[in-house]
Amino acid sequence: MSGRQRGSKRSIRSDTRRWIVGLAIVAAVATSAGSARADSGTTFGGEVSLGGAYLASASQGPDSTDPGHQPSPAGLAVSLLVRVRRDCLVAGLGGEKVITLFSHGESFLGAHAGLALGNESAQWDILAEGGVHFVNELGSGLLTHTDAPTVALPYAGVRFGGVTRRGSGPNPGFWIFARFDLARTATVAHLEIIDQRETITYDVGGHTVGIVARFVFGR
Repeated sequence: MSGRQRGSKRSIRSDTRRWIVGLAIVAAVATSAGSARADSGTTFGGEVSLGGAYLASASQGPDSTDPGHQPSPAGLAVSLLVRVRRDCLVAGLGGEKVITLFSHGESFLGAHAGLALGNESAQWDILAEGGVHFVNELGSGLLTHTDAPTVALPYAGVRFGGVTRRGSGPNPGFWIFARFDLARTATVAHLEIIDQRETITYDVGGHTVGIVARFVFGR
């Protein structure tokens, strides 16, 4: 195995470890905050969600001669949110990891704020969100190793969702979201495919949409 292949594998393992640690910390905060309630009427909560995402945020550049290394357009979105609510106003922080099959990776870290409307049995949420969108391992595949750097772009988005109310949780619901990158850039990836090497330019920046199931703790 070449040094580039070993470096790519170390990068994947390091990125995975960072996300596992980060999500574990957020999960612990969300779980403990989910049952907390302040006397002032402010409530705290957290949630985990899982579902599908359509990715239109990266593509091979127009000068590419081999179309076989396009990033996957679909992935599994796993996210965790923590939030604070007062009356119908809600705000919080969250992170999401989008896992593709034998392709690149994407993740989002950001904040959200908006309205939570409803009654004791159901709630409807309308939120604006923004933060940083990370795209990494462009060009990777089942037998392909890449040295593509991680690209970070600012994004803004909106999400609409609903959740049932049956106690402190977990209460089931859904999210529909759309996110848009506020900048575009290009990055170069050097690929190793067994004993072949290629250099490909990727255009990064676009949009992501998805629908996920959510499980809410607290209010």
